[in-house]
Amino acid sequence: MGSADAATLAMLVQLWQQPILVVGLLVVANAVVLYHATLLLALPAAPASLLDRPSYLADFVFWLCIVFHLSSLLLLLLLGGGWLRLNPLAP
Repeated sequence: MGSADAATLAMLVQLWQQPILVVGLLVVANAVVLYHATLLLALPAAPASLLDRPSYLADFVFWLCIVFHLSSLLLLLLLGGGWLRLNPLAP
């Protein structure tokens, strides 16, 4: 690998390890999960459709989404507070 390739690779590695990129990816993942799972459970197409499915399935998906959101928020707080480093080998 040439020196230009090595420099480009080092720049890409440094870019990937930026906290703002990780935060952005988590925000997008949270938005997708919130839209596709939580909102569809909270806002059914018709009021009668709430009676058609077993409630334990809706409760499971709802709490799974809540746990995902809270754990990703905790990860963001740990990254923002400096308690969690993206590259533990860096000085």
